[in-house]
Amino acid sequence: MFQLIIFFSKSLLRHPRARSDLSEMTGDSHFQRYLPELHPESLVPPEQIRRHILCTGQVYYTLLQEREEKGIEDVAISRIEQLSPFPYDLITPHLDKYPNADLLWCQEEPLNNGGW
Repeated sequence: MFQLIIFFSKSLLRHPRARSDLSEMTGDSHFQRYLPELHPESLVPPEQIRRHILCTGQVYYTLLQEREEKGIEDVAISRIEQLSPFPYDLITPHLDKYPNADLLWCQEEPLNNGGW
C-alpha cells in the first residue's frame, strides 16, 4: 500500500468557508463535480453580470475574498471540482443564466500548467 502525498498550501486547513457539515457527507450525498455561483444578494441580477469566472481549487477562495473586499457586484465565480471528464452536462445549462457575461478561466498556475 502506498500513501498519497499532496503538496499545496495549508491556507484552507481551517478556513471557515472551506468546511462541510456532516450531513453533506452522509446519506444520499455525492461528489459535486461543479459548484455554481450561489448568487448572493450582494450581486446584481444575473442579466447584469458582466463576467463569469470558472476556476478550480483554492483559487476560488482568493477570488471570492477579492470580490468582497473590492465590492465587486457584477462578477460571478463558479468552481469546477472535476476536470476530467469535463462536466459539460452541468456547466452548459448554468451558463445560460448569465447571457451578457464574458466567460473566463482563472488558475494559479502558468498557462502551460493547470487546467487550462
